[in-house]
Amino acid sequence: MTLDFRKEIPKLVNNLVQASGAIRAQQAIEPGLLELVYLRAAQLNGCGFCAEMHVAGALNHGESEERLHAVAIWRSSARFTERERAALELTEATTRLDRDAHGAYALAERHFSKSELSVLVFALSITNAWNRLNVVCATEAERGREAARALVAAS
Repeated sequence: MTLDFRKEIPKLVNNLVQASGAIRAQQAIEPGLLELVYLRAAQLNGCGFCAEMHVAGALNHGESEERLHAVAIWRSSARFTERERAALELTEATTRLDRDAHGAYALAERHFSKSELSVLVFALSITNAWNRLNVVCATEAERGREAARALVAAS
């Protein structure tokens, strides 16, 4: 059983879509890095729809399949820069609130400006909202690629 929340509450969903678009429009965080942190949050939350969507988005922004496969094991992979590692650490702290959020933030402060950090934390909060909506409402994972194609076509 799935609940098509997009159909049931289109105005609320549109507000979340606009917030997501505003994050990208800020251009404070590289599009590829945004896709990596969105993918990691989706993995942690078990959101197949969002994982599919952000793999497609990351590939569209030039990410390699090799690096995408390594996102789940980023701590033990040499494929990520220190900036990316800080963003992934913050992603985990923001997604799993049982982690040391203050320590992750302090690490991220070394690699991001206050403005960039503000956008990143906001982006992580929004992606976690999307993840939770899609997981609870059992959105089909395969629809994520369709959503990614629609985003590319709209931009």
